[in-house]
Amino acid sequence: MAQDQCSAYDSRTQWLEAPHENYSICYTAEYAHDVPFVEKWIDHSEALLLDKYGADLRDAKGRTRLHMNVMLLPYSNEQANVGRTGFYCC
Repeated sequence: MAQDQCSAYDSRTQWLEAPHENYSICYTAEYAHDVPFVEKWIDHSEALLLDKYGADLRDAKGRTRLHMNVMLLPYSNEQANVGRTGFYCC
């Protein structure tokens, strides 16, 4: 598994990555059991965007327009480096 997407967030953490076309789930070993749950809801969200709103996640050449990283943080939110999320949230 590639770890580029995840280690860009925090290179000190031993990340695992569940890569998908439009998103990656970045997690540590203790959260591996949560990955199927997260995949399910992201897939449902993508289906909603496509089916209900007609959102197109591809450009004119068929390439993915975005790639979202979902971080299953191995530490509490109080210790999270939210400045690295790119959205300054969470």
